[in-house]
Amino acid sequence: LLGWMNRPENGNPERPIESLVPVDLRSFPLAPDLTLKQALSFFIRYGVETLPVINQQGRLLGQLSLQKLLEA
Repeated sequence: LLGWMNRPENGNPERPIESLVPVDLRSFPLAPDLTLKQALSFFIRYGVETLPVINQQGRLLGQLSLQKLLEA
């Protein structure tokens, strides 16, 4: 996994996808062993609605939505 973007904004359709991925999200793993409180802090910090869950090798395991987190 190289990056994650929330919702693409309208703009230039020739713009590279990489430019839409916040720099801070390109290299941090939302590890499967984080607590719900820790995961919530990522949602607040980055202002996103979903986050990827990746393992130590960078493989995508799934995604966590803010809505699902708040329902837990």
